[in-house]
Amino acid sequence: MYNKNNTEAQQEEQRIKREQRKMRADAKRNAAKLKSKGGGGGGGIKAGKGFAIMRIQKLKTFANISGSANHVHRVNNTPNANPKLTQNNRILVGSADLVGDVKAYLDANITARKPDGSYKIRKDNVLCTEHVLTASPEFFASGDKKALRKWVDANIKYLKKQHGNNLIHAVLHLDETTPHIHAYTVPLHEGKLNQKHFTGTRAKIG
Repeated sequence: MYNKNNTEAQQEEQRIKREQRKMRADAKRNAAKLKSKGGGGGGGIKAGKGFAIMRIQKLKTFANISGSANHVHRVNNTPNANPKLTQNNRILVGSADLVGDVKAYLDANITARKPDGSYKIRKDNVLCTEHVLTASPEFFASGDKKALRKWVDANIKYLKKQHGNNLIHAVLHLDETTPHIHAYTVPLHEGKLNQKHFTGTRAKIG
């Protein structure tokens, strides 16, 4: 039996896998460039020890969000993840229920309401934005846990500065080749969904 929501969720998982392949390819290219310039190595946190990488994806349906959640919380098999290390993944912001976090935030914070108290979401609205943050492999090469914590804290601080309370969910993945964060923001501005207010230009992204 055809199920539109399940199909969209599966497509979203495939999209995430494609994005991660692109990120790994970007990281390898950046590492090669750094090596050719005589840099890299050490995996430290000093300037010049790697490249910061961030990709953003707009999620316009709850099926998209569910598909992303299934990947992030390892509901389905993830070939490029080591199941022995999955227990090391950490929820940094929010709960284990991404869809629930999004719905709860919308219910509590959308101010544009109908007379009966309900609200309408337009088909072209972005419900949630996924941010995938990582760095080139040489940054993490030393396995320094203190440096990893500082990197995580710096990224969460950046997201909170850019998005405030709209940052509703974030997960650190340590079961893949390179550590990375999946973070989710609900683009609410003045009580309305307004993605362009946050990522309309490169200046807005920061």
